Amino acid sequence: MKTKNTSNTDRLVLNLGLENNPFDAEQCLKLVSEFGTVENHFIDVGEWEGKPERTLVVAISNVDLWSWELVADVRKLAVKTKQQAIALKYNGAGAVVNQTAPDTIIFDEQYFINERSN
Repeated sequence: MKTKNTSNTDRLVLNLGLENNPFDAEQCLKLVSEFGTVENHFIDVGEWEGKPERTLVVAISNVDLWSWELVADVRKLAVKTKQQAIALKYNGAGAVVNQTAPDTIIFDEQYFINERSN
């Protein structure tokens, strides 16, 4: 059972790769909407293993999960979307969540695509 984080001030930005992903961008938005309120999203070109990759960037507010629950859910999302890892920022702190623990990929700000203001 998930416990609610009642502060509802938490903010999440995901970089979700679209290559090898069985879901299109709209379907991915539905998947990530369980984390909170999707405020902003766009598709940009990121980089994975030295190659360009279309990336869905999603800004989510009102995240109602504790951080340990969020990591578990992002890991499940990586498996579901067939992504080796998903980069994220949670309340401004960057991380890369792999499909399987432990998370061995180091977050690098230069590769993260930040949210855009509306």
